[in-house]
Amino acid sequence: MPYCVASSGDHPKMQTTLSLTKLWPQFEGRIFSVTEVPRGKPFPDVFLLAADRYGVDPVDCVVIEDTPLGVAAGVAAGMQVFGYAGSIPAWRLQEAGTHLIFDDMRLLPSLLHSSPKDSSAALLNP
Repeated sequence: MPYCVASSGDHPKMQTTLSLTKLWPQFEGRIFSVTEVPRGKPFPDVFLLAADRYGVDPVDCVVIEDTPLGVAAGVAAGMQVFGYAGSIPAWRLQEAGTHLIFDDMRLLPSLLHSSPKDSSAALLNP
C-alpha cells in the first residue's frame, strides 16, 4: 500500500519530527507540505496533491489525522478519515467529521486492513 505524509508543517519541521521518532527513513521522499499548495487545512489541497502525485483516486485513500482541521481537510478531499484521539478528545474529531476514531496507534494496521473502503493509499500527518 503506498503511503506518505501530508502535513501542515514545512519540510524541515517534518524531517525533525520524523527523525525524533526514528521514522524519517520510512518517509524520506514521501512527504508533502502545505507549503507546496495554495491553501492549508481545512482545505483539502495537500491531501489532493499527495493523491495526485501517487496516481491514486482520493476516494481510495485513507487519511490518519489528529486534528479537527486535518479531519475536515480529509473529508473535503473525499477521503476516508481515521481520527487518532491520542492527544485530543475524540468528540472534537467526531465533530469535524472523522469516519472512525481510535486512540492506540498499534491498532492502525488492523484498522487499515479492515477498513470499510478498499483503500489503496494511506496519508499520514505526524
